[in-house]
Formats: sequence, structure tokens, C-alpha cells
Amino acid sequence: MKLAHFDLESVFDIKPGEINILVVEAEDQFYKYQKEIYMQCQGEDGGFCLFEGDKDLSFDKQALLIKDYVFFDLNDKKLINKLYASLSEITLNSFEEKYWQIKEMIKILFAELDAESECSIDYEEENGIINLMKAFGVHVKTEDSLLGNLSAYIKLNTFYLKKRCVFLVNLKTVLTEAAVKMFYHEMALNEISVFLLENTLKTKLEGEKITIIDRDLCEIVV
Repeated sequence: MKLAHFDLESVFDIKPGEINILVVEAEDQFYKYQKEIYMQCQGEDGGFCLFEGDKDLSFDKQALLIKDYVFFDLNDKKLINKLYASLSEITLNSFEEKYWQIKEMIKILFAELDAESECSIDYEEENGIINLMKAFGVHVKTEDSLLGNLSAYIKLNTFYLKKRCVFLVNLKTVLTEAAVKMFYHEMALNEISVFLLENTLKTKLEGEKITIIDRDLCEIVV
């Protein structure tokens, strides 16, 4: 998979283990590229293009943009629904007997509650494992560290929503150099492709391929 932009000469190879960084020094140009990626991830038009061979790829289906490192949600509706569906399948394939035992115990409990209650109660017997998970508030466990939560969020999106390219804005501003190296290692282990959009040049790390758009809009490959 490759990434190009109408303004740029460079064409970026998007593949696991290869870290492309686009450093855009001019504030207005940096904002323009960030906004275009955001809009294209929403299905709107923009200057970026993802393609494979001679085939254009759907940007909103293939790409994930992360620009807010405080409020991204590990348990947003799309992810949690996919998680529940996956856990339901695992339950029925590997723990079906236990599941039916639990359902039977719940039925016995409700029958005993009905006998003790001042009024007759009823319930829906056909609620499946997903409703049981909702009742117990099953969710993705968050961590205390940005690195842990960020890695988990990206892995969930690539596994469940099939995102193939993850754009990160100013990642090297919010993580230490050591944490960035750990992040790159985690992404490579999970064969996840990432693309960094930065507005300042930081220390170049192993595996990074850096392209700079300077304030005169000259394109420099480091």
C-alpha cells in the first residue's frame, strides 16, 4: 500500500515496520494536511490518496487518525460491539457448556426471586451472551499509561475494524524517546503500519523515514 498527496513529490510506502514521518514546518500547511486526513477519514474529499498497485483504496475504510491523546475511547460503540461479537463466538465455540450452566442458574435465581417477591416477575429467557456481557459491563480494561492505552486502541481498530494505516499527529511531542521506540516495536510486532504527521523535527530514530516540508514549501528527504 502507498500514500501520496497532490502537493508532494514523495510517495510513501505504507507497510509494517516502516515508520514514515512527514514534518510540516509551516503552521497553516500543517493544519491543512491534518484537516485533510481528518476529513478523508470521515469519507470526505481531500488531497491524500491511498492505493495498492493501480487500485485506489477507500481512505475512510483503511485509515485511522489519532490526534487527541487524552480523549480517545477504548470502549467506543463500534469497538465494543465488535468485542462482544468476538467474545460471543469464543463462548459458543469453547465455553458453551459453561454458558448454558450459567443461564440455568440465572433461571433458578429468578424463579426463587419470583417466589419471594411481593409481585410476580418475568424476564426474557432468550437474551444471549452479548446481553449478559452488557449486564456485567464487560469492557476493555484501560491502563495508566498513554503508551499502553494508545497501543491497545490501535490494535483494537486494526483487528476489529480492519484499519490498515494509522495516522498519528505530533506523537513525538507527547511520548518520550524511549516510549516512542517501545511504540514502534509494539506496532512492528503486531504488523501495524503507522504514519506520523509532525510540525517539528525531533531526533531521528532507527527505522524512521523522514520527509520535511519547510516553511518555503520545499520538500526535503532526510
